[in-house]
Amino acid sequence: RQNSLGPAMAEVRELGFGVALHTAGAYPRRLAEVLPLVDWVGLDIKALPEDYGQVAGVAAGGAKAWDSLDALLASGVEHEVRLTVHPNSPQAGSAVEIARRVKARGVRAFALQNARLEGTRARFQREASVWNTAAWAAEFARLAAEIEALGWETFEAR
Repeated sequence: RQNSLGPAMAEVRELGFGVALHTAGAYPRRLAEVLPLVDWVGLDIKALPEDYGQVAGVAAGGAKAWDSLDALLASGVEHEVRLTVHPNSPQAGSAVEIARRVKARGVRAFALQNARLEGTRARFQREASVWNTAAWAAEFARLAAEIEALGWETFEAR
């Protein structure tokens, strides 16, 4: 989103350093412009395209994030696609389908992330009081096992 991102990346590369980028893919055109300057991208896919409005609050975000995924894959840049879930999240119910769809597009490295409460809003923390249950731990483990079984080059549950 920042206009100075590309020039800053170029300067870092000129100094001999590698460049990594973490993004939610909200700006696919801008991402495509800077991909030649990066060595690795961590891309957060928050939901199925049709569910983005419910998860991220911006319905158009789904198309943009998935367009960013396509641009990333076309670039050949090393990457990891990440999905974060929690017990109350709509995407927990579609996590395996999200993983299947990104795998079908050509993603080789995937991470299933259990949401963390640090740095979140108080309301979110109150709603998350059910997270530290054996039931959620078992469900997260089940999701991780089912997603890992899809056969990634690299998979991590964290």
